[in-house]
Amino acid sequence: MAGEGAPAVYANALLTLAVEKGQDNIVFEAAIALGELIETNPELGRVLKSPIISIAKKQEIMTKLGIGSDIPLFVDFIALVCNRNRVGILPAILEQVALQFLANNGMVKGAVLSATALDEAEKNLISQLAEKALGKKAILEYKTDASLIGGFIIKVGDRQIDQSVSSQLASLRAQFSN
Repeated sequence: MAGEGAPAVYANALLTLAVEKGQDNIVFEAAIALGELIETNPELGRVLKSPIISIAKKQEIMTKLGIGSDIPLFVDFIALVCNRNRVGILPAILEQVALQFLANNGMVKGAVLSATALDEAEKNLISQLAEKALGKKAILEYKTDASLIGGFIIKVGDRQIDQSVSSQLASLRAQFSN
């Protein structure tokens, strides 16, 4: 099982049931949508983690969000997480759902950091390079960081491919200082 601890256990349980019911794709999509909502709304994250707010109120909030409300399995799962007072780790559970779903389907999630925004052709090339190196389909998120000067860094799990100019300059500096 990917990951460790309670989030991975909850995610594995949800995905096992979702696969049995043929709903793994829609549960994955609901988990991604809810995870992104929590991530982009820090106040929501604080409310979900707050010990002051009752479990019933947290469950009410989750119901009103409506994400995955057309998927009884997902609705029941969110209710379970709320009732077990584990809603504080919900973002980690949702992340594990995504990672386990991707792993189950021969894919990996990663990030690409580049000095400038990449066009579609460059993204496709980097995606092909990552897939060739990893032997799996790579779902990549693209971000920019001007401090790289040029090039890119691909991060997937604990692996990193660093083709940035700043890294190459640092390597040269180290060679000349020795």
